[in-house]
Amino acid sequence: MVNLTDEQLKKNVSALSGGQQQRVAIARALALNPSIIVLDEPLSNLDAKLRKSLRIELKKIQKASNTTMIYVTHDQEEALTLSDRIAVFNNGCIEQVGTPREIYYRPQSEFVTTFIGDTNRLSEEVIGQINQMNPEARFNLKDHMYVRVENVKEKMQIQDASKYYKLSAEFETEEFYGITTRKTFKTKTSEIKSMSTRNDEKMEKGASVDLFISPSDFIIFKEQ
Repeated sequence: MVNLTDEQLKKNVSALSGGQQQRVAIARALALNPSIIVLDEPLSNLDAKLRKSLRIELKKIQKASNTTMIYVTHDQEEALTLSDRIAVFNNGCIEQVGTPREIYYRPQSEFVTTFIGDTNRLSEEVIGQINQMNPEARFNLKDHMYVRVENVKEKMQIQDASKYYKLSAEFETEEFYGITTRKTFKTKTSEIKSMSTRNDEKMEKGASVDLFISPSDFIIFKEQ
């Protein structure tokens, strides 16, 4: 539950740190033994490390109190890590309701596809190249096709290339995050981004590279 020292309990709430103030607010709400608590972006003003810490604490509090919590947030990571079920809103309307995994892996609209997670929208040029380089591929150039960044692979990341569609591109930039590396590749008319937990040597800008995408990883919305 929410733990504060005697010294902290004697302080005025306004004198506490941001994280401690949030704990006090949650404790006050729980003291009323409500059946539902609404939290409207409660961690938005905290630093990243403290937000992650309080996310874990909030989940423990919810499980221990067995109180239904409606959590309003624009932070995708918070929504995915804290929720049992997510409702994605767009312009005041519900786009999709489901578990975090359903929302992430089986988005029902283009808005949900692009709002949750980091996703590439494939241009007609890229779709055409996939069709040309992979004879078994027969994608409609006018369909709206997406692939999540973690599903764009390089040669060294796969074991059997025959199970993937190949795409040629050139290396553009890299963002190294320690645990993950995000890369941007360029085709003739567009960019393709990838994310990997492999931290290989940095590539030279303009280096040619083959990218690989599993057929099961395409998210396709048919032309209307």
